[in-house]
Amino acid sequence: MNATLSTKLLGTKLAFVYHDFKSATNSIDYGNEYDFVIAKKFGKHYSLLANNAYYDADKAAAGNIYNKYVNKFWLQGNVSF
Repeated sequence: MNATLSTKLLGTKLAFVYHDFKSATNSIDYGNEYDFVIAKKFGKHYSLLANNAYYDADKAAAGNIYNKYVNKFWLQGNVSF
């Protein structure tokens, strides 16, 4: 299951994205991911994106390679012509 909430505030895009990871067979629950996104355009050619993703592993899926917590943040600048 995935869900997204997004809006614009003062010309800035804000979004929250939720992912529920399950296996295709036996519906094994691997965990959830929560993403937070902020994107802003500056003029005609520049934009900035900040993204934070947090993966919360399901302890019941112990023993698999996905059984850990991960938090990642990245900042991206773009120039387009």
